[in-house]
Amino acid sequence: MSHQQAAKHGPAIDDALTNPRRQSSAGTHHRERPEEDPTGETVADDVALRSELARFLEPSAFPANIDELRALAGRHHATDTVVALLDRAPDDGSVYHTVEELWDVLA
Repeated sequence: MSHQQAAKHGPAIDDALTNPRRQSSAGTHHRERPEEDPTGETVADDVALRSELARFLEPSAFPANIDELRALAGRHHATDTVVALLDRAPDDGSVYHTVEELWDVLA
């Protein structure tokens, strides 16, 4: 039984991967540059707000109207950010079936 070196690739690829010049140029890094949408808000902010909203409104709460969702958020001690988001929703008797559907109205 022969014992081979523990390389994961062939010799040419292993040599290229250990070349420091090759390592420094591999890939492009954008230094955490946020993407922007046409309204000027960053996509990262949008995702964070949707996540914050979903954190306090579990899927079993749906379908529900905005009053029921506000009450649930209150029982779950929602953050001021979530309360402010829910206050932006129209109080027209609409029933929301998912967090995404609610978010579309809030955004």
